Amino acid sequence: METRERLMISAAELIDENGVHEVGLDVILREAGISKTTFYKYFASKDELAAAAVEYRAHRALEELEAHLSQDKGLSLEDDLVRLFLEWDGVLFKSALEGCLFFKVCSEYPNPNNAMHRAGQIFPLAMEKMLHGLLVSHNVVDAKLATDKLMMILQGYASYKFINKHADVRSTAEFMIRSTAKLITKEDSWGRVTAEIKALG
Repeated sequence: METRERLMISAAELIDENGVHEVGLDVILREAGISKTTFYKYFASKDELAAAAVEYRAHRALEELEAHLSQDKGLSLEDDLVRLFLEWDGVLFKSALEGCLFFKVCSEYPNPNNAMHRAGQIFPLAMEKMLHGLLVSHNVVDAKLATDKLMMILQGYASYKFINKHADVRSTAEFMIRSTAKLITKEDSWGRVTAEIKALG
């Protein structure tokens, strides 16, 4: 493994457990087994390393999620959405006590112009695009609105797990996703019927 990658992996793991502000550079270097002299050959500061580490974790998480989702084609919309949620949950939450790395980072750096905030947004924005693509593949009429509804559930779930450390609400979130999928299917059916009636008139 290359030195730069070792630094990013160690930083991402420590940030995941403690948050950016709580992790000092010396701790990261000790975890990675790399000297400060070597560190400065790759990064100008801890903040630069932290942003690179979060971006690295985002891309690895997306690769893992996409690999899981490339299997089991031909599911119903409801089952496809639940599968996406469960895979997403497995990729992002190693334990209920840690919470989502990307949510933590965006909470610590709320300014959207900050490099750390932008790094924290890579995965959520890609997830939104992936979810939209899944809905389009199921011929959902208003895929944008459906995506917004489902992202609110996912982001709310991430937020709740982050704030309520010991809460296990995965089954509740799964129920909400199934209910929303049924609602989307019903709304689509009514929308198509209405359009057909209007076309006849």
